[in-house]
Amino acid sequence: MNSIRISHIGLTQWETVFIETTVNIAAGLEIADWQYVKDPKTADVLLLAPGRKDAHAPGTGGGAKPDSIQQITRECARPVTHTTLIAQLKEIEEELRAPVVEADEPPVAVAGTNERDKVAVNTDADDAAISALAGKSRPARRFIEGTRFLGMLQEAVRSGRTTELTHPEYPAVTVFPGQDVYTSLGDPVTTPAMFRASSLEYFKRDISDAIAAVMLSIDQRRPLFQLVYCAALYGSEGRMLRHANPDDKLFLVEEPDFGLVPYTAEHRKLANQMMDGPASLAQLVTVSGADIGTVIDFCNACEATGLIRRGNSGEPGDDDGGGEHDDRQTPAEVRYLFDSR
Repeated sequence: MNSIRISHIGLTQWETVFIETTVNIAAGLEIADWQYVKDPKTADVLLLAPGRKDAHAPGTGGGAKPDSIQQITRECARPVTHTTLIAQLKEIEEELRAPVVEADEPPVAVAGTNERDKVAVNTDADDAAISALAGKSRPARRFIEGTRFLGMLQEAVRSGRTTELTHPEYPAVTVFPGQDVYTSLGDPVTTPAMFRASSLEYFKRDISDAIAAVMLSIDQRRPLFQLVYCAALYGSEGRMLRHANPDDKLFLVEEPDFGLVPYTAEHRKLANQMMDGPASLAQLVTVSGADIGTVIDFCNACEATGLIRRGNSGEPGDDDGGGEHDDRQTPAEVRYLFDSR
């Protein structure tokens, strides 16, 4: 599914226009890639007028929906406002992101950390991990960095300009790309919600070199990779990066500095596994026992700070960590942050 298709039944003309306009504007920014469709039978998500339960009652377009459409129906929250609609669509996105285990999936061969360790995935845990990844791979369920704090950080690094990011509810942050540091009067590391808020809620402004020099002489400097790591770890919310291939083998070139970034026992276990050799996301889920969202968040954080190298499965050298690995998908600003540390 390239986008989540939404339609409605029984709403007023004003509500129809409002929903269509809001979806078209917010898609890919505040919400995932949604698309408004006029035919309710072709929608993935159907909003119903309150009290209406029969989605395909006579006079609404009728007829059975195509077998390929597994439709979600919800009563439309009223009054219909931008805030209530966006909140409702985000709740539906979370439901869509939940793993769907499909029956009769054939066993899949997954390589271990070397050629001797290749095994057939035939356990319930392995099957569940692969099925969950299949759902996570859909374009509409990917992590769009530009819609969250991480995207603003990447843009600041690309520009090379000192940038202040402020939000009415969270600590203000000033990014100094030239010095690879940031300052804040609060503690962003302990404020996960700020990294999940929409980038549209932030105010961004450039800071002059003179003011930046004064700020650096007064405020406590913190390593920029710490902020980038947290922005990816908390901002991903279990969603894969847009460029990520779920079958890629991942390995760490360096363990995260757990003295400076938040971590759990699962993160430490994942780091140890990835330092031992390349592994796919499905393998990491099976070996670590962590849920797929935790594995994706950790890998996104490591990739955002340049700690991960990835290679496409089946390429020479992928299984033993040798040879040239493909990092063409690593953004330039990620390599910059990693190489300059």
